[in-house]
Amino acid sequence: AHVPDPNGFVAGMRLLMRKNGIVVVEVPYVRDLIDNCEFDTIYHEHLSYFSLTSLSQLLSNNGLVIRDIERLPIHGGSLRLFLARDDSNPTPNGGNSRVEKLLDEEIACGVNTIEYYRDFSNRVEGLKNALVTLLRDLNRRGSRLVAYGAAAKGTVLLNFFGIGPDILDFVVDRNIHKQGRY
Repeated sequence: AHVPDPNGFVAGMRLLMRKNGIVVVEVPYVRDLIDNCEFDTIYHEHLSYFSLTSLSQLLSNNGLVIRDIERLPIHGGSLRLFLARDDSNPTPNGGNSRVEKLLDEEIACGVNTIEYYRDFSNRVEGLKNALVTLLRDLNRRGSRLVAYGAAAKGTVLLNFFGIGPDILDFVVDRNIHKQGRY
């Protein structure tokens, strides 16, 4: 997610690998981000979000194949990829059934279509409307609303949803570097 030049990064991995070497890489999985409406993980430090379909193409373009894959719950959903040079195994994607199964699932759910991402956008807007409506209603009933923890995800949510001092009384955080900041 933090690599500004994915092609250069992947080409560098291949360059450093022995012919029969394996590289293990973990990336946030865009399908989990979309399916679980994790819009708040999209912020300035994260430059890329990958599907297995896009990763497969990126790797293939740079002489690598996916030998195996694992889905992980970390960071809202990630992929752990086991990569090899394409000249060490001529079978696309290493002939691994887990890789092929996940690629087929992505096609079936439409991860390679614009509609998949439009639906995500609509669900985020729905979440925004529901939360802001709830918070404004609580304010009207006299509730004081505060937040604990000024994490990046919380900042994304507050800014994108337009939740400011008119709704939220204050935010506190234990980290002294986040105190007294706007």
